[in-house]
Amino acid sequence: HGPFRGFWYMPCASSRTPPPGDESVQAEYWRRLAFDYMRAHRDEVPGVIAARLGRIWGFYRPFQQLRLDVLEGHDLWVSELALGWYWTLLPLAVAGVVMTKRRGLPVSPFVGTAVIVTLNAVLTFGNTRYRIAAEVALAVCAAVALDALVSRLRRAQRAPGGAVVPEPELAPARGD
Repeated sequence: HGPFRGFWYMPCASSRTPPPGDESVQAEYWRRLAFDYMRAHRDEVPGVIAARLGRIWGFYRPFQQLRLDVLEGHDLWVSELALGWYWTLLPLAVAGVVMTKRRGLPVSPFVGTAVIVTLNAVLTFGNTRYRIAAEVALAVCAAVALDALVSRLRRAQRAPGGAVVPEPELAPARGD
């Protein structure tokens, strides 16, 4: 809860002392503490999950998240630039996935990375760096949409009278 909802907050952990022992003993202690906390705050779990997803996908307190990224060694200006590019790529990537699907081509490699990133955030916390697994797929899908847009504009310039020439149907790729 609070201003860091969906992220991590070090004072919560630093107020506790794990038992002596190796990392497996301490991990069990922290896991038990986490599950006890979740059981005591069951009503908050859906909101925390939504905040985690919003943080990782750049829609929940995105400007606060930029400042939190600085804690992990990122320059603020780099994070600001990255967020702007991400918000630019995201709608293009969605359009690219739709176009790819309409062409009868598989989209599971692209959608699968987004699903993995999403599940990771649900199970851990929302952090921009956890999104990196999906960012290559976002760029590729955005490129599909941009390529389609550029091709359409070029065809429109070549068409007599400025009429848009319909895009030829692409046959789905078939394996032998």
